[in-house]
Amino acid sequence: MLHPLLVLLSTAALLQVGLATPLSVRDVAAEPGNVTSDSLEDAEAGRNCFCTMEYAPVCAGNKVYSNKCKAMCAGEMEHSLGGCNQSS
Repeated sequence: MLHPLLVLLSTAALLQVGLATPLSVRDVAAEPGNVTSDSLEDAEAGRNCFCTMEYAPVCAGNKVYSNKCKAMCAGEMEHSLGGCNQSS
């Protein structure tokens, strides 16, 4: 008799967690506050690039991007971590 009760309580707990968190990981990733299009240029060029707003700067094409995803969306496949070294 104890096992069916545990199953019932476990199911109820899972339902409560499901109701308490209506957004899935996929939904959260698609919220406007969590992702950003790389730039107006990308939108005009028809690129559908969506990146997190993580700040982990990379240098690509002698330009600093806020993260690797944004650099790749701009067409820059080769990049290095951090800012760009400006040699004079």
